[in-house]
Amino acid sequence: VLFLTNEMKPGQIWAKFRQIDMVAESAMRRPFMLVKNHVRYPEKFEAEFRNLSAMCEKMSQNMAMASVRRMPIEDINMVVHESARSLGKLPDIVILDYIQRVPRSQGFATEARLGTVHTAQAISEIALDIDGVFFTLSQMNKDGGFKESEAPEEEAGIAWEVSRPENQDGSKQPFIDWKIKKSRISAYFSTRTSFDDVSGSVIDWR
Repeated sequence: VLFLTNEMKPGQIWAKFRQIDMVAESAMRRPFMLVKNHVRYPEKFEAEFRNLSAMCEKMSQNMAMASVRRMPIEDINMVVHESARSLGKLPDIVILDYIQRVPRSQGFATEARLGTVHTAQAISEIALDIDGVFFTLSQMNKDGGFKESEAPEEEAGIAWEVSRPENQDGSKQPFIDWKIKKSRISAYFSTRTSFDDVSGSVIDWR
């Protein structure tokens, strides 16, 4: 697995994984800012840092992480192929968080929609080149469509819509709704998971 982040720093991603791991293994609900401090101040949280390091070491056996901030899709393609050096082979799964933060190539500098189309098509080509699965996260607009362009959905084999329902006063409900908007390989379905605001984690599936 290759995790590409162009928003959060790799250390923050590891802290997020640890936050979820604590909920799954020990039912320990810890705010993200607290767990992030385990990374930033290891001398103050020696036991917590050791546990986090052990988790990272175990996960790193099958996962590499790279920051692709400010990288156009052409450079991201190079990162994907160069990851074979650390993984021992081309990745089976690539995760990109998220597509709208990939800088547009010069030819699309003034046109967000066409830039997103170009990036989405390039991602499809990368997936074919590595013969793997490419999970691409995308921002959504207020109407439930993909921000800037529908290209991510058009290029995808499966397109999931993940949303957080709101109450009438605008406050968030303690659920996450998952809905398949498009699928070339599976049935269409939707489900709902409980969500814990403290740990930022899914609690169960319904």
